[in-house]
Amino acid sequence: MSYRVPPALSWLAKKRAHLAGELQRLENQLDGFLNEQIKARQHQESVIATLAHDLRAVDAVFALHEIQVDPESIAPVRPKTARKVIAWGEITRGC
Repeated sequence: MSYRVPPALSWLAKKRAHLAGELQRLENQLDGFLNEQIKARQHQESVIATLAHDLRAVDAVFALHEIQVDPESIAPVRPKTARKVIAWGEITRGC
């Protein structure tokens, strides 16, 4: 069954997609850590736990709305990790 996400919930769906994407990225990164990176791993596990908690909280809000939206049907958004090569306005200053 296809449904349209109500405009009142579209921002929440977007928030959920970003949280799920960040959670997925960090969980994938966690698999690659070595034993000497225990502190970094513990920190990342803490961040993952916080993101998972936030994601469950957002999902709980969906359940409260009169129009039922399945949170699992919202695809995660891959977070941007690329760094800026040049500062904002740098190209126009060079002219």
